[in-house]
Amino acid sequence: MAIVYDDGLKQKITGQRTVYTDTDTMLHALSIGLGRDPLNEKELPFVFEQGGIRVAPIMAAELARGYIARGLNLDMTLVRHGQQRLKLHRPMPPSDALISESRIVEVLDRGAGKGALVYSETVVSLGGEDQPLLTLDGTIFARGFGGPAGPTPAVHKIPDRAPDIRHVIETRADQALLYRLNGDHDRQF
Repeated sequence: MAIVYDDGLKQKITGQRTVYTDTDTMLHALSIGLGRDPLNEKELPFVFEQGGIRVAPIMAAELARGYIARGLNLDMTLVRHGQQRLKLHRPMPPSDALISESRIVEVLDRGAGKGALVYSETVVSLGGEDQPLLTLDGTIFARGFGGPAGPTPAVHKIPDRAPDIRHVIETRADQALLYRLNGDHDRQF
C-alpha cells in the first residue's frame, strides 16, 4: 500500500475538541502508577481532589492524539510509534475543553524496504483561547512509500550529564488494563 504523499502534506485536522474532567485526570494519574502509596504527599495531589488536583504532563499526549497519519493511506498494522515530544507552554488545568489542530509536517523515505518517517505536529489550546497550551510533535515509522527522500530533522542530543530527576516505580500486573480506561485502545500488551 503506497503512501499518498501530496495529499498527506495537505491534510489537517482542525477544531478537534476533547473535554476532560478532574475524574479523568485522577484516573490517568492512577493508571500511570501514581497514588500507590496514599500517604505519599508528592503523589497525592495527582489522585485526590482535596487541596487541588495536579495534572501529570504526559496526560496531554493522550488527550491530544489526532491520528492524522490515517489520511496517508497507511496500513496501520505496519505503523510503529517512533517518538513523541511534548512542550507545555503553561500548566494544564485539571479539567477543561481542549481544541487541537494537527498537521503532517513531513514524510520522508528511508529507502527501499525501510519504509518512511512521518512527522506530525498538534497544537492544543484551551476552549475559547487563542494562546497554545501545549505542542505535541510525533514521529511514526511506516511501510510503503513513494515520496522524496529528504534530510531528517536533527536528532535530539542526549545531554552528557546525569538526569535532572530519576523516579523508579514498579509496573503493576494490571496496569495496561487500567490504562485502557483512558480511551487508548490502540495499545497492545
